[in-house]
Amino acid sequence: MVDISFKPSREGKSYANRRWEEKVSKSLENHLSYSTTPKATGETWIDGSPIKRVVVDTGTLPNATSSNTAHGITFTNIIKIYGWATNGSTWITLPYPHQSTSHIRVTADATNVTINAGSTNWSSYTTSYVVLEYY
Repeated sequence: MVDISFKPSREGKSYANRRWEEKVSKSLENHLSYSTTPKATGETWIDGSPIKRVVVDTGTLPNATSSNTAHGITFTNIIKIYGWATNGSTWITLPYPHQSTSHIRVTADATNVTINAGSTNWSSYTTSYVVLEYY
């Protein structure tokens, strides 16, 4: 694991510089953090609303059907939906665009994250996560 944390030094710095560095450190910590518990990213939407992020464990991908997983959040708008899945040896991004019917569509509504596998059996992908960024 690579440590990308920013640890400001207090030596020879003014109060304002230390506060700025602490603020940058906290912003980086939130921006680079992923959790199954909703967290503020430190970013804001164009109207000033704070953006939050949550990771939803969506489990095994469906076999030529759809699956629903409750996300447990309340939001005004979802601004990003992305994720990944693996069968243990191959990883794919979600949603998964494909020129044939092998695509995987990911959507969210007020209650669930829905993964639609089209007409393809993706059930060998037994681990999947979807990230929702919202305000």
